[in-house]
Amino acid sequence: MKFFTVAFMFMFLGLVNISVCYADEATLFTKYSKGCEDKNAESCYKLGFMYASGDGVEQDNKKAKKLYKKACDGGNAEGCISLEMLKSADKLFKTFGN
Repeated sequence: MKFFTVAFMFMFLGLVNISVCYADEATLFTKYSKGCEDKNAESCYKLGFMYASGDGVEQDNKKAKKLYKKACDGGNAEGCISLEMLKSADKLFKTFGN
């Protein structure tokens, strides 16, 4: 019986942790979206990263590229680098196939 109680506690804690992560991701998404709308280049970069990685949102490289470009145009070096990396990855996939 003790084993099941301990196992249940770990499962419950895991579920709580997962829901907290999703809540944090939703909060970050809202924060970065608002910041990007307000022309904050770092927020655009971070939102782009969320889209590129699929972290808290459905992965979408087209949106990521647009956001990285906006970040780069706003002076964010990480946005410039990430944009070029995605473009390079696209060229590789076109050359060698998926």
